[in-house]
Amino acid sequence: MYKIKPNDVEEVHWETFDERKKGQVKDTIIKMKQRNLNISDESVLRNELDIGDKEWGKFGKDIKKYIQFELNEDIGYEEKKRHYKKSNIKNNTTEQDDNKE
Repeated sequence: MYKIKPNDVEEVHWETFDERKKGQVKDTIIKMKQRNLNISDESVLRNELDIGDKEWGKFGKDIKKYIQFELNEDIGYEEKKRHYKKSNIKNNTTEQDDNKE
């Protein structure tokens, strides 16, 4: 049995956040500002960019980073830093060493 994929799913699979996408985002932000739309409202931004769930899932972080850091528009996006757990290294001292006077 074969599954038929919708075209947009196949396109999203192969797309990258390139200069063309950045241009679309920049144009959309300019239009949103002209119409006094809230650019920090994710649902409004997605609607204006005409981006579906799959595409937003793939490019959402890149879009927000681009708007915040390259277009210098404060949308309240903060890049989350990964916190790595440091391994707990115990002292190599023995009980006798701790009790020395």
